[in-house]
Amino acid sequence: MASETNKTVKTIVEEVLGIRTVKDLWTANYTPVLPLSLQEFSLGAVMPAVFYMFRCGKRRGRGKFNEVFGRKLPELIGEVVAEKVGEKLSTPTIESVTDKLLSNLVWFGGFHQIAERNILGDALLAFCLENRGHKLGRTEQVQRVLPTHYFSSWIDLPESVAHLRFVPEMLVALLVDQKKGDTIKLDGEKSRFSLISKTADIEANDLIKPFAQGLAIEGFSNDLHADRFDEHVLVGIDQLLTIRCAELCEEGPVKLRGKDEQEFIANRRPLAGRAAGIMREDLHVFLRAYGNHLPRLSLLPMLESAIALGLTNILLSTCRLLFSWEETGRIPPKNGQTPWELFVDCSMSADHELRRVAEESMDDLLRRYERVPVIMMCLRVLDAEARYESEIENADDLRKNPDGTDWINLLGDLFHGRHDESQNVQRNARKLCRRLAEELERQDEGTHVCGILKSDQVNPVWRLADALITLMTRNNQNKNYNKALDSCLMMNQPHGVARKRQISTRGVRPGGRRTSDARSAVLSNTMLDFLVHRYLRKSAKGRKPTSLSFQQFLRVLRSQYGLYIDQSPGGMSIPSEILHRNRRFLERRLRDLGLLAGVNDAESMKMLKPRFLAESESDEA
Repeated sequence: MASETNKTVKTIVEEVLGIRTVKDLWTANYTPVLPLSLQEFSLGAVMPAVFYMFRCGKRRGRGKFNEVFGRKLPELIGEVVAEKVGEKLSTPTIESVTDKLLSNLVWFGGFHQIAERNILGDALLAFCLENRGHKLGRTEQVQRVLPTHYFSSWIDLPESVAHLRFVPEMLVALLVDQKKGDTIKLDGEKSRFSLISKTADIEANDLIKPFAQGLAIEGFSNDLHADRFDEHVLVGIDQLLTIRCAELCEEGPVKLRGKDEQEFIANRRPLAGRAAGIMREDLHVFLRAYGNHLPRLSLLPMLESAIALGLTNILLSTCRLLFSWEETGRIPPKNGQTPWELFVDCSMSADHELRRVAEESMDDLLRRYERVPVIMMCLRVLDAEARYESEIENADDLRKNPDGTDWINLLGDLFHGRHDESQNVQRNARKLCRRLAEELERQDEGTHVCGILKSDQVNPVWRLADALITLMTRNNQNKNYNKALDSCLMMNQPHGVARKRQISTRGVRPGGRRTSDARSAVLSNTMLDFLVHRYLRKSAKGRKPTSLSFQQFLRVLRSQYGLYIDQSPGGMSIPSEILHRNRRFLERRLRDLGLLAGVNDAESMKMLKPRFLAESESDEA
């Protein structure tokens, strides 16, 4: 047992490796590979922050929502105790938001009776705001704003943009697709997802346009004070409520400020370039064709599903690339990248056998996924060594490149001994392993990793990475990575990509039992809606309609996203009867949703069809 005077594990590591180096290593992230934090986040809360960043070109800071809609203590005497009498509470509720809206008699003159007030509160909860933990009721803390309109960007929920784990920043950088520069620039080259600083830019941005009815920017300023809503434009009640809440805030949040905070949006794109390109093209084609013509209550869920599928594909494709890098030290080019293969339960867990096979496929993913934190740490260790090696040419330029492929390949050469500086890097890592093992033994802390550090049969960089992950508590690292995956999958949510349930299994001791989570990939109805409508439009210029058979649709799911329906994914052998049953489930669901038509059983005659008209088709109608 270590004495109380002994140093903590992190302090020991800092003394051996240096405080600055440990600051870079003691994390789960590595932005050249994946520019987001691998922790839990709410995917549904991402879009308002994305709107803000497209408009402002900066990361979102503090706004006025809590200040405006939080109640003062005298209004809640007997219910809440606060430190200072009269100070505003930082926990707005549906009830407090309703009260504030009703203070404007011009907007809501007929809603002051109890029944009408409750109706207005329920409308806010149904269309605009969400309570903490998805709870119902008008007295729960409000935690999320729904992206019903561009003006949702004026509402700073969640209160700290850091809670979104850099997902909005990554999406903006991915969509803008700026070729050069460390940060995203307002005056950068124009694209279908350019930043907006004037009214004309709104029409040119495929993502902002469907959510900006009545929005006008007075002048050419990137100051959010210039945003105005045209009262003559008719909008739905869901959009109007969001606009009124924003107008009461009087202005959008300020740009992010604070110690160690970066206000600019980093121009970093995921290492999985092919998956990122698929996501960008999916959003471009879908929003261009349907953004202004889908009913609002259909557009938002389908867009949410599109982002969930895209982020999941990026994350899992990145894992596949990291495993390839571990073996070869190289990242395959975009045309050689492939998605992670998963078996999908098309019965939505109604068929127990299909659910079991899908859970086995996901279990295989999670077992291999546990290795990712060590690979990421290995890259961070190599990065810390390589960035200060003067003999490595163009190191700074490679690290700053928005696409990290060349830099990761250079680190792979160092790791596999193909670079001139490989011996120096591995010699330094070997010394650090020895010094760290000696110091841990001397302090009687973390001695369980000394065997890892002293193993001469393993690459010293890998030994150091493995030991550091163990010292950081491997279980916590794996939990954070699993939470990040669950967040991308929108686990157990109506528009998500996967489901999770608790199962009970026998423990090691006789009679003992333990519970664990079983996950399986699914295709929700909303996801099917998005995928069918997306692939009924061409990716080529003009985004014209195209024909798509059921068989072609299954091939698209495999090649683009690694989702297997009627074939076994790599490493699995699934009986043909189960595969046929899964295929029939999907076919039946598509028919029930009105997305599949066929005059007979011939596969070539089973054609997918849209439920909604696209922009050009709507104009013709």
